[in-house]
Amino acid sequence: MEHVVSLTKQDLMAATPIIDTILDNTVDAAALISRERRVIYLSKGFEEITGQSLEDYRERPIDDLKIDGQAHIEQVLSDGIRQMAVPMEVGSRKLLTNLVPIVSDGEIIGVMLLIVFRSTAVLKRAIQTLERSEETARRQSDPDGFPK
Repeated sequence: MEHVVSLTKQDLMAATPIIDTILDNTVDAAALISRERRVIYLSKGFEEITGQSLEDYRERPIDDLKIDGQAHIEQVLSDGIRQMAVPMEVGSRKLLTNLVPIVSDGEIIGVMLLIVFRSTAVLKRAIQTLERSEETARRQSDPDGFPK
């Protein structure tokens, strides 16, 4: 399997401080869901976006979370294939999410739901910046595509 996160079951269930630090500093929000479809971890960003806290949802079924689009989570848990830029409604906000399987010894033991952009406005700004950068690069090259 490629494009998966490898963790032991103990690491996943503990949601260690290292995982907490990594997720809080690399994505806007994250949730870890076990193979049994229970909430293991919700990042601080997830609580800020949705109002749903780890203290209230730990070990509860994902059905209790305000997530529309759980079929995508089920699919990743089933086939172990990462899904990128999946539109989902999380806490009544439409967001793009990445769903990454978590694997231990070749077995799917969970899924990581990552919210990379807190809002579509941030995503639109990122796209505009990328488009401006590409336009600048095109203007700086001659007709043959070689830089001046």
